[in-house]
Amino acid sequence: MDKNQQDLRRSAAEKFIESFDQELLSAFQESEEVTSPPQTPPTEKPVSPPPALKDAQGISLLDLEDAISDIEQYLQQRHSKK
Repeated sequence: MDKNQQDLRRSAAEKFIESFDQELLSAFQESEEVTSPPQTPPTEKPVSPPPALKDAQGISLLDLEDAISDIEQYLQQRHSKK
């Protein structure tokens, strides 16, 4: 194959890739327009309380409060060292 044929093939390949990219991009944009729902703010739902922790995992409310207190104390100590 001579140099002229190689140049023609390279040019044709580049044009094909550019065209393919443009078609792909426009297909994605059309797909987004069709599938994206209208932007409406979500309605607020009442928050239901979590199930009792003692029954599910054996953790009482007092244990949970103690853990939170320990974490807060740790974070305050860590923050005061900086």
